Amino acid sequence: MTRTGCDTGFVVRMGTGHLEVDQAISDAKRGLRVLIIPTIVVTEFLRLHYRLGTGSHAEGFIIALQSQPYVQIVEVGFTTALRAAKLSHSLGLPTVDALILAACLEADCDEFWTTDRQHFAIAEHQGIVKIIWL
Repeated sequence: MTRTGCDTGFVVRMGTGHLEVDQAISDAKRGLRVLIIPTIVVTEFLRLHYRLGTGSHAEGFIIALQSQPYVQIVEVGFTTALRAAKLSHSLGLPTVDALILAACLEADCDEFWTTDRQHFAIAEHQGIVKIIWL
């Protein structure tokens, strides 16, 4: 089973008809992958929706999402924070992006799905994780 790390851009595209994201979810529902979503992604997703005035709807979406058997919400703990600091320093990542990537790596992700070429291209280039670009 593929362990798929999800950046905020992935979660934002869920349910929007995005072809690759929809296929990843379909694969997950069939037991071919598990979607790894760090709590910091949940924070970014909800913050975006609060700004748009759709916070209540987004909260319901996240609550429903976390109950799915193919989704694993991962916490940012001490070990993740240490790894994030190293990634932020060595790759020049902003702290939030380093926390997201570190949480996915700590959860043994096989791949990391993102829209953020500016920050994550170096992680792929250095062979840290396979990036799937959205």
